[in-house]
Amino acid sequence: MNRERGKHAERQVARLLGARRTKISGVSAPDIEGSWFVAEVKSYKQAPEIPLRELITLRQITGPERLRLFIYRRPHWREWVVCCLLSEFQEWYGKLPVKEA
Repeated sequence: MNRERGKHAERQVARLLGARRTKISGVSAPDIEGSWFVAEVKSYKQAPEIPLRELITLRQITGPERLRLFIYRRPHWREWVVCCLLSEFQEWYGKLPVKEA
């Protein structure tokens, strides 16, 4: 069931971003691929709520003239993680082109 939910999520996000699903079970590869990006797609039954909560708060207190981002890390991480709402990402950047093979 979890695997099917994950595959469905990958197909849905690939369609929304104009990308293609590349994940094949047992092969190490990104889940989806666009002409200028690759992505892992996760669909959790109980996803962490903090990024969504913070992004909704930003939406309520700011205007649409700037892209809203949630940026975080844990103390032991060297890298920062950047999140945004997919709908706002698409509004900001438009439909992403599909990479032709």
